[in-house]
Amino acid sequence: ASKPSVLIKNSCKLILLSVLGVFASFGFTQENQSHADINYHSKMYKTYQHVEFDLGGEPSRFAWREMPGLFPHTTIYHDKTRELGIELNPKIDKWPVKVNDKSLSFDDYVSMDDRIDNVMLVHQGKIVYQRFKTTGPLERHMTWSVSKVFTATALAKLEEMGKVDMQAPIKAYLPEFANTVWGDIVLQDVIDMTSGIDCRDSDGYQNTQGCIYRAEEALGVVAPVRKDLSTSVAVLKSMTAHRKPGEETEYTSSNTNISGLVVEAITQKPLARAIAELLWMPMGAEADGLMVINRYGEPYAAGGLSARLADIARFGLMFLDNNQGWGQVSTQHRDFLKNKHRPLFSETRIEELYSLFDGDVPLHSRWQWDLIWQDGDMFKSGYSGQGIYISPNHEWVMVWFGTADTEFKTHELLPIARKLSRSELLQ
Repeated sequence: ASKPSVLIKNSCKLILLSVLGVFASFGFTQENQSHADINYHSKMYKTYQHVEFDLGGEPSRFAWREMPGLFPHTTIYHDKTRELGIELNPKIDKWPVKVNDKSLSFDDYVSMDDRIDNVMLVHQGKIVYQRFKTTGPLERHMTWSVSKVFTATALAKLEEMGKVDMQAPIKAYLPEFANTVWGDIVLQDVIDMTSGIDCRDSDGYQNTQGCIYRAEEALGVVAPVRKDLSTSVAVLKSMTAHRKPGEETEYTSSNTNISGLVVEAITQKPLARAIAELLWMPMGAEADGLMVINRYGEPYAAGGLSARLADIARFGLMFLDNNQGWGQVSTQHRDFLKNKHRPLFSETRIEELYSLFDGDVPLHSRWQWDLIWQDGDMFKSGYSGQGIYISPNHEWVMVWFGTADTEFKTHELLPIARKLSRSELLQ
């Protein structure tokens, strides 16, 4: 009786291995398999607390991948997929970097820094480096403020189509805002983060009475402290200004949320549908994206996108000269980003950038891109260590997902990406 039992057990093992092999071939793998375990999944859902999800460490890492299970979302549809070839470049793995005065290879750094979840580098349309540490390539991850450049680029596509005038005031597209502080601010100042609106992200989320907290609360992102939550539009209408438009670049997510409303007003479609038609389908996304919405269906335009890492890379490829027949951002818009300088960083910010990039200070920020250098390189960050870096001259895009530690410290991929661009490795 023992022999058939052994045969059955061995057969079961073979079947299991075969199934796992199929899963692996479809990308259901990541280096840290503990995050794919049913016990981890169950435990994290049982212990999840909304007031703690953004405090860093493992609860945040769990939330970034499970946002659709924790928050309401709407779909950004995909259609035909642009295949990305894979030609891994071992020179990138071995490329020397220096982090905290320690010299090591790029791949060793990515491996050792627990604040990095996934990394991908696409050169001339092919994946030359990728590491999926805590989620697999088929899984979505919260991008946070990387979402901003998707909203902005959707607006840029509408400008390219002649459907929007960036020098027109907000009230031209949102007449219900005519009698608010937003009414006479031109759209270009809003998209460039120079509106002067007194709702800066830098004011912090600790004060539940502060404007930025109320704005995020209305969108359903932070823990609610008010019994009767108003709409996001109502909170936006209640805002005030603390300086004249155009004086200084100030990171204010409400600028993006207003821009998202403008996209909806022009297209007469929900933002997720507009982004699908203007960007997601033309770029050849391999999967649907997801956008956080609140109870009223209002989109979190400033930070609500969840997507696969490869689809964030595909978006970046739209900013390169040769996108192999897939959707592209116009030459006029890309030239504007690079050449229409708006050096409105504060002195404090310039000092920070000087230190971070060893004197290689970016020229300005425009159209929601955080940093744009003289050579045309661009970068957009997202809360807790998300990022997209584009080097048009060298035809590569580097994207990453991350999770800050409990002290809110993130990884060093941004200065590394800039040094990579200035090296001869991918030229």
